[in-house]
Amino acid sequence: MEVTRSAPATSQHIDTETAAEQQTASAARRSGSRSPTRESLPGLDSLSGSGKKVASSNLFGSKGSSSLPAPATEPAPRKHGSYKGGVSTAALATHLQNAFTNISQLDAKMDEMVAKGKFTVTEADTVIKSQMQTWLKKPGTEAALHTQATQSFTHKIGKEDLFPGCILVRKESIPESKAHAFSLGLQMVPDLNGIENNQGDDNCFHIMMWAHDQHNPVKTELDGKGEAEQLEARGGLGTSNTMRVQASSIQEGQYWVYKPTDRNVGDWAAQAGQMWQDVPYSKTILGTSMKPGDKFTKFTDAAQKDILRVASDPFTHAPPQAQPSDGVHFLSMTPKERTPGEICSSVAVRLYQAAHAQIALANQVEKNQELPTDDEAEAMLEKIVSEFTGLMANNAEGVSPKSVEHFCKVGKTAEGEPQFNFLGVLTVDAKDVLYPEARYDSENNRIPAAPR
Repeated sequence: MEVTRSAPATSQHIDTETAAEQQTASAARRSGSRSPTRESLPGLDSLSGSGKKVASSNLFGSKGSSSLPAPATEPAPRKHGSYKGGVSTAALATHLQNAFTNISQLDAKMDEMVAKGKFTVTEADTVIKSQMQTWLKKPGTEAALHTQATQSFTHKIGKEDLFPGCILVRKESIPESKAHAFSLGLQMVPDLNGIENNQGDDNCFHIMMWAHDQHNPVKTELDGKGEAEQLEARGGLGTSNTMRVQASSIQEGQYWVYKPTDRNVGDWAAQAGQMWQDVPYSKTILGTSMKPGDKFTKFTDAAQKDILRVASDPFTHAPPQAQPSDGVHFLSMTPKERTPGEICSSVAVRLYQAAHAQIALANQVEKNQELPTDDEAEAMLEKIVSEFTGLMANNAEGVSPKSVEHFCKVGKTAEGEPQFNFLGVLTVDAKDVLYPEARYDSENNRIPAAPR
């Protein structure tokens, strides 16, 4: 690994006065991505001539300060008429009456979903209904659905409340595809990913990361300029043929949003992730993420070495899974069993691992007031990674969507502070979608042009 005095600036996004310049520059980069500004590592100007070896590096430094204070824990933003804001108990009662919260509503709900074209009558009467009946009979399920329905009313938030690095957990009271129904069955096992008392909900079907900063122009069409709203590894598996990492407009659905307490780490995780577009989706990792037991979840030496490869330069290095096999660098599977790529949950975990490692390294270098050699920087990164806690102390390939929510709820920093706080529930209707998601043409290896 190499170390240099250049580092991306911290979470200082472009302001509205430079938005036009930013849009022009984006044409030369990936659509929707934003290259970080590179500038001298703060506080180290006096080291030039110290005789210390200066090589290269990708340190996530701070602009004027090596560590930004974590924002104070805040309650979820409340919209007009939210429950605590004065809406009557009767309004909440009406909302809950119309929500799906118990097994007696199942038949009517299934008929409704079939009428909407979410799945066929055969699918409804076989796979999906069978999984739903099993799930609804599981102790705690109806209480969880009641809590979700309540939160979607009392903790409403809008897109304007989100900031880069927020983790979005999509939940569906009824699985909206056969693939999600299978996922529901896999996630309701008691020792999923080897986690006792997993605090995530069984019906967490997708993980996304918010990428758009409110100060930047947002991308409003598929081939347009601006910053995409969100970043995700989109599988599809029957609902689309995207099958890759993409930065795009958020689609219809309900999302439980968790905000990072260290906004600097979240900001750089989101920015780095926008450079990962077109990394393929891995069905193999999807399988390892849904296993009972901790065989694939443990943060082993191999997993730590793997994230070091990403952390050395998250902006320009594709995740190791996207690189050709050399027959050695595999975490969960043997080369012949493994397909390259990422999944929704692994992208979120790996980006936070890489961002946290690089920011911690930059902070340590500034504290020491001395540029490290390549070997010293590598040793520093290894120590940082070995001390990961919470969400980041996992093999990214062995973490399911449900377990991502678990760590968002209970994950702590080394100092015992929450890594994330619950922000609220974002409900996206058709009118809120800026443009439909891109559908990848696998036969021609391209994204078809947006319909005119």
